[in-house]
Amino acid sequence: MDSAVFTAFVDADGEAAGSGRAVADCGAAGSGRAVADGGWTGVLDMVTVPAARRRGVARQILAAIGEWATAHDAPRLYLQVEESNHAARRLYESMGFSPLTTYHYRVSPGPATSPPRPAAAPGPG
Repeated sequence: MDSAVFTAFVDADGEAAGSGRAVADCGAAGSGRAVADGGWTGVLDMVTVPAARRRGVARQILAAIGEWATAHDAPRLYLQVEESNHAARRLYESMGFSPLTTYHYRVSPGPATSPPRPAAAPGPG
C-alpha cells in the first residue's frame, strides 16, 4: 500500500465529512488528520472548537479516521498528546489508546543562532 492522507471533519450539526470539504466550507466543529503508511496510521492535528467540546465530536472524528485507516490496510493507530491535556488523554484511553512512551521539549536559553560558516576556499592561484 502506498502512503495516504485523510482529513475528517464533523460539522456543527454533528455530520461527519471526509477530506473533500474544507473546514471553512462545512462550519466544522472539529477536525483531525491521518497519514497511513506501512500498516500504521498516525492521527494528527485533532482539534475541537471550544463550543463543541464534550459533545462527541473528537470521538466521531477518531471513528471516521479508524474506518478510513482500516480501508487503507493501516488499522493500527498511533498519536501524540501533551501530558497536561487531561480531557484528550481520557478520550484516547476510553477508545483503547495507551501510553507507549513520553517525550519533552528542549528550550534554547536565547535567540536561535546559525552554526558558523566554514571559511571560503581560496580561489585558483
